[in-house]
This record gives sequence, C-alpha cells and structure tokens, in this order.
Amino acid sequence: MRSNKSATLSRKKGALPKLVGFDKDTHMFRHISKLNFKVSPYVYPGLAMAQGDADIALLVYDVCASLKQEVTQVLSDRRHRHLVNVRFAVYHCLIHRDKRTYKSVGEFFNRDHSSVVAGVQTWSNLLQMQDQEAWRIQSVVNMSYHKQHTPL
Repeated sequence: MRSNKSATLSRKKGALPKLVGFDKDTHMFRHISKLNFKVSPYVYPGLAMAQGDADIALLVYDVCASLKQEVTQVLSDRRHRHLVNVRFAVYHCLIHRDKRTYKSVGEFFNRDHSSVVAGVQTWSNLLQMQDQEAWRIQSVVNMSYHKQHTPL
C-alpha cells in the first residue's frame, strides 16, 4: 500500500495543469479565463497558485524577465545549470528574506520540501565560494524582491 505522501505527489503530477497568465496592467497572475489576450499574452501552463502565492509568482516572473529566462522552464523539472541556479536563488530569497516555509515554497514549485532544503543549502555554498554567476543572479533576485516589497 502506498503512503499518503506518495499518493499526493502522484495525484499532483497526474492532474491537469491550470493555466495562469500574468496581467501586465494589474501586475497580477490570473486564471486564463479572466485575461484579456490583447493586454497580456504571457500564459504559463502548470502554474497553479494557492492563496497568497501571487507574490511568489510575481517574484519569479520579475527574476525570469530580468535574466531572460522562460518562467515555464524555471518551474519545470529541467536540470540545466542556468535554470537550477535561478530556481535555487529564488528558494534562498523566499526562505531567508520572506520567511516562507520550505513546504510552501516546495508546493509552489511542485517540489518536495527536502528538494528546497537541498537547493537553499547548495545556493548558500555557491555564494560562500564567491561564484560570480551566483552573485550576479542573487543581485537580480534581491533587486526584484526589493522592488516588490518597497512601498509606493
């Protein structure tokens, strides 16, 4: 008999993806049925958002736009180094600056919490080793985070 954890994970992967798009006018992610395609052509399949995940989605969108990466690629299971670095940098920011739980970050990225823990630790190690690429990505993430959390 399968445990609840594996049954939940298999249910998530087998579920139909929700279509979410970014509305540039309101700077919010919305369900595809509520988007005006003349205004917002950015649609991300598989980006299922729970209540309170809009700020994570906006951070991911800003970081990906600044680094010229596709949001769907960063959220995917791909293991290309340039995608993994962006993913780990966002994990690190959400855990250490935004004080999110590993579980909530993992749920947004469709990962287990232990994957997020490993990613945060790996990213911390890269920053401590003075990796130039890591610091460049971290500065973009920091700017996006501060832009999002600076009062108007």
